[in-house]
Amino acid sequence: KGGRGAVSLEEISTATVATYLVPGPDGGILGEMSNLAETLNCNCYLDFDEEACRSSTLPDVATLFLRRILQDQGWTSEEDLVHARQSKIVLVGHRSGAALAYEMAMQLQNMEMDVWLVIIQGEVSMAGSQKWLGSTCEAALALARQLGAKDFALQEAAAMAAARKEKLQVSKGRLQTRCGLAFDGISGVSLNGHPKNGVSPDDDANKLLMKAFWKVSDQLNGMSVEGFKGLVQDIASRMDWYMNLSSGADFAFDGPALLILGDETPEDADAMIESNALYCTNLEVVDVLGDEHTCLNDDNIRMLADQIISWQVFCRYC
Repeated sequence: KGGRGAVSLEEISTATVATYLVPGPDGGILGEMSNLAETLNCNCYLDFDEEACRSSTLPDVATLFLRRILQDQGWTSEEDLVHARQSKIVLVGHRSGAALAYEMAMQLQNMEMDVWLVIIQGEVSMAGSQKWLGSTCEAALALARQLGAKDFALQEAAAMAAARKEKLQVSKGRLQTRCGLAFDGISGVSLNGHPKNGVSPDDDANKLLMKAFWKVSDQLNGMSVEGFKGLVQDIASRMDWYMNLSSGADFAFDGPALLILGDETPEDADAMIESNALYCTNLEVVDVLGDEHTCLNDDNIRMLADQIISWQVFCRYC
């Protein structure tokens, strides 16, 4: 694709020195990227453990993970770092993990190391326009996907996003009506004699949580509703921690960067390309099958991995 020629197995095997997967808590915290690690023959998987969760800023987490990468590669002395600068590290960020991968790439760039950045359906800016349903909803859907209810999770996410978009439009209409009534000297406390009605995000989350529990109950080995809720909240709390981290670098990444977009979410493509292009001066964009989650499914993972591998080889020899 994109004018690239055939890639030999020898080129593929020598195309990278080290590839590290950087999941965001909204995509990968339950091991969804293990398929990609296996397909890329890469066991380098970074995790949000207790030490990482004690960090309060994105640069702090990036520094911790980079220290682990250097230790993993055996680059612990100044002499080792001289050798490291002749090597290459590829960071792969999925969804909100792209922001952490970008921060890590910027720190490596400042160390004058050869680093390449892959962004899977995400944005390197934490202030990007990614869809976010709230930590409880995202956690419940992530757990459902991990337990085999991928179609359920996809349908529920789409339905919730559509419902919230409709509610937002209704709220805007009510606000405009209220403003008009206020200018006419009429109280905006009620419309047509009825108070404003609506469903809070907590109500949405609780309904989804119960639907998810019954959908995957056969896979829970007798876990109670309260146990399931506790598990979801544990995941949600980690998501909240990550999404509230203070952002880091606001400069351009000059190394090779690849943005991978799912062909099932074309409405997000332009915004993601524009946002990432602001921070990555050497950005290439490719499409794969699926959406932000299903691109990692068994049926689609080979295509995604092939795009990453062929991009690395193409950039290496171009």
